[in-house]
Amino acid sequence: MSILTPCVVFQSVKPVTVQIDVTHRFNQLREASRHLRNTCCESGNWEAEDFFGQIDRLLLEVLVLYPLLREHPTLPQDLIQRRDLDRYFRIQPSSEYGIPVMIARDSSTHCGYWDHPIITLKPTEAEISFLEIFDWDQVGFREMKFFMGRIDASAYPEIIGHRVLIECIYSKIFALVEKPLPALTPIPAAPQTPSP
Repeated sequence: MSILTPCVVFQSVKPVTVQIDVTHRFNQLREASRHLRNTCCESGNWEAEDFFGQIDRLLLEVLVLYPLLREHPTLPQDLIQRRDLDRYFRIQPSSEYGIPVMIARDSSTHCGYWDHPIITLKPTEAEISFLEIFDWDQVGFREMKFFMGRIDASAYPEIIGHRVLIECIYSKIFALVEKPLPALTPIPAAPQTPSP
């Protein structure tokens, strides 16, 4: 007569990506950048514009990235140095009924025509990666009125890859954060019946 020794099976659980609302942090970034540019940058000064581009990056690090890393250590620790931040931030229309948008005519990054015939989007109709805070005026008084994003997936396949402008007041921004892996879950094996 032999008796099989019961064993314990461990079930691994895949990490889960959750969305953290960071709209308030990006609104702080907007306000700080807008105030500095409109009060400290002489209108029409292109050299100052290059300098303020560097300041914008520092503001992003201080107001958005460092606080996120403190609160969510599962984010990549080199997030501050990365330039592919579109992987970690999503823009979402704030109304389930749809909001007005301006979509680039084609998917070229240099396309300056924002006249695609689709002019509204619902949250369920597109996945949009955050690219930058945008204003039409490059060297004058700025409102910093828009979030610019890239459409990565959509119910309208023809706009995938296009850039999109959404007014900040109609937008939410979410950080994509992975929950840490839970400990392996033991699953007791079924009791074994002795064989004759």
